[in-house]
Amino acid sequence: MPSRQIPPFRYATFDSLSSSTASLVRSADHAIPVLRRYAADLLSTTVRRVSTSKAFQQLDAPFDRLIHPLSRFVVRANHADRDVSHRVARERSALAGLEPDGAELCRGSYSDFRSTLERLATAVVDSPNHIRESVVVGTSYDPAGNRWLYLPPNIVDQELQRLWRVVQSDRSGSPVFLAAIVMTALLTIHPFTDGNGRTSRALANLLIFGDAAIARDNYIPFKDLMAISQSGFEIACNQARYFGRVAIICRWMANAVLLIHELQLRELDVIQELPGFGAMAHRSRAVAAPPTME
Repeated sequence: MPSRQIPPFRYATFDSLSSSTASLVRSADHAIPVLRRYAADLLSTTVRRVSTSKAFQQLDAPFDRLIHPLSRFVVRANHADRDVSHRVARERSALAGLEPDGAELCRGSYSDFRSTLERLATAVVDSPNHIRESVVVGTSYDPAGNRWLYLPPNIVDQELQRLWRVVQSDRSGSPVFLAAIVMTALLTIHPFTDGNGRTSRALANLLIFGDAAIARDNYIPFKDLMAISQSGFEIACNQARYFGRVAIICRWMANAVLLIHELQLRELDVIQELPGFGAMAHRSRAVAAPPTME
């Protein structure tokens, strides 16, 4: 069956974003200092709803902002919500053993950056996990019998050095922008044979909060939010990966942060049944616009 090669990630600068996307990202940046606990009951109920069905689930505000217009046309495999929750817990605990904060990660050497990645990757899979030097990895076969191969092992270290230079040279002052770029680039490089997604999400939290302890306490459950997006994240990630449309993944990341901020603002009781969210929409504070094609 045919396999195609994923190209190296095409980086972008904050200045290349449109004014509307830059404004959305800045709004998410401003929300970070006040992120704390949030309405976890509503979040977990929503994850359960979308994770146990292969059919597209129409969601109301505030969750609709994570869904891409093409999400309803994507064939999805259902995943048990307990598996999603387990991965989030593993990612969060992986930060416990980290000494360097996000700022040190940006200022440190490439050796430190690489070491941090391997420590995170080892912690999320709970077994030794080193950057691949000989193993070729790829996606699963799609319904048409095609698959994509991640970057070949002989250029993985080269591409990680390139990513590290981007992190070091970033002058955007936007942790949300940097986290979106780094998470997507790391998923494109796929430096490990296992745990790449979990490592990228833990690293994104570290970059967003700038401190491992704060990130662990206020962890943004991107795995939950990806499930809720019903392939919205995957579509945005692929748009950035294959076509260089970085603005789309930046908007998704900003909307994810702002969603958590909005859930934090809500005072909600435990939800027993969930036919929809329309009745609760008037209680929300509008903090972000729905995602748009860009």
